[in-house]
Amino acid sequence: MYLMARIDTQTGVETEWFVAFTPDVEQVQVTRTRKNARRFKRESDAMSARDMAANIAPEHQWKVVAA
Repeated sequence: MYLMARIDTQTGVETEWFVAFTPDVEQVQVTRTRKNARRFKRESDAMSARDMAANIAPEHQWKVVAA
C-alpha cells in the first residue's frame, strides 16, 4: 500500500496527506492525519495521482511513500 504526501518545501517534512481530487474546480483535497489518507495498492497508481496533483497544484511538492 502507498500514500501520497504533500511535502513542506522549507523543511522537507510530510505535512498533509492526499484524500481526493475535485476535478470540477481543479482542487486537491488533503488531510492532516495519515490514517485518513487515500491508499493506493500499486505504486504506479500513486505515482499517476502524484503527477495529476502536481498539474493541479504545481506550487506544492508531492511524494509517494509506503503506507
